[in-house]
Amino acid sequence: MTPTRLRSLDVFRGVTVASMVIVNNPGDWSTVYWPLLHAEWDGWTPTDLIFPFFLFIVGVSTALAIVPSVSISAAPEPLRVRCRELAARAESEAAARSPRVKTPWLGFVPRGAWTSRVGPLALAASLTIVVGSAFVIQATRRSEIVLAAELTADHMKCLAMNRVLGTHQDPTAVESSMISGFGWNMHLPEAPEREGMELVGSRPCLYGDGKIAHIMYRHEGNTVSLFMLPKTSRAQQLVRVLGHEAAIWCVGNRTFVLLAREPRREVERMASYVKASLQ
Repeated sequence: MTPTRLRSLDVFRGVTVASMVIVNNPGDWSTVYWPLLHAEWDGWTPTDLIFPFFLFIVGVSTALAIVPSVSISAAPEPLRVRCRELAARAESEAAARSPRVKTPWLGFVPRGAWTSRVGPLALAASLTIVVGSAFVIQATRRSEIVLAAELTADHMKCLAMNRVLGTHQDPTAVESSMISGFGWNMHLPEAPEREGMELVGSRPCLYGDGKIAHIMYRHEGNTVSLFMLPKTSRAQQLVRVLGHEAAIWCVGNRTFVLLAREPRREVERMASYVKASLQ
């Protein structure tokens, strides 16, 4: 009997082996990115997951290898014929009871067969998402560039939503949402039109480390995003990512990021205005 391979396990094994090769050959050992190193004591990094993944693969492979070990030739011919007849009858009865569904790649298959094929792939995809999410959270806490990239993606997502929803809120509504959503008793800068800025509105958003406040302005036709990250402290700097400039600064236990697809000098000017005016 030819053993049937579990495709999701093969994919998972290949990804794990590739990851092992990468962490074992990171290049110059004097300057290694932190995800490619083991945690010194407490905590963990993506590198620490490789050995447990191998143990998981060994366990699943062992269970799969036991089944073919029972040789089909050990059974007498009459018994094998009878088993084939019963199996064929059970299959026909199951096909009659189970409705067939149309799939994009396999055509019409029994519903049970479809779920049995998709299940292992869904499990592998779920594991990938969990590991990837953990990596993003760790990277966000350590890198301002990763943080700016996440906020840029959120900036572009909210820009598209504003076009569809026609978002427009007055300062009172924005300030009220900051108090109710974040306990942040703030006052927006007065007369932003003097700086060529027009308030659009606000909404709560998510990034790799939790919930954040997103206040949106419009400047010369471009959307300008002001993010407030509660209970975080970041070094003040200006970074460029995905064609956007992001000014980062910290006040108390809050980090602010002003982000726009505008020249660096304009972003610095708007950030200085917001820092001086935001109460």
